[in-house]
Amino acid sequence: MGFQNLKFVFRGRWSSDFFGLNLNASKSGFSFSQTNILGTYNFSNPNRSSANILGFQFRGKKAAPWALLGFWISLPIHGLKLLIILMHYVLQLTEFILRLAIWAIKLIWSFSIFIISLLWHLVIGLICLVTPDNWVSG
Repeated sequence: MGFQNLKFVFRGRWSSDFFGLNLNASKSGFSFSQTNILGTYNFSNPNRSSANILGFQFRGKKAAPWALLGFWISLPIHGLKLLIILMHYVLQLTEFILRLAIWAIKLIWSFSIFIISLLWHLVIGLICLVTPDNWVSG
């Protein structure tokens, strides 16, 4: 927000690394664009697109087809990046589930050993209570 030529202006641009998507804000509203290898294609208003081809800058209606072509060219690249990111998260989730399963198995095993040991000592204690002293000692 600010003033330009004594008039109030509201502009903003938020960029993301995800697909090269951008959110542009102005007094007239929001628009969505995508930056690619040939330029920037504006989805909300294609006449505000720009393209740079062999060092020549195009803007507006002339740039929209070129920027859209750049979008279609970059789409498989971004799809591959998305696939790699998803595979990374799936591997992290798999690792977490395996670690949790191993921890649960260790916990169950330790608890089972504890219960078996407790039962063994209770049985030995009961045997010592029931049998006469001369029989146990020989």
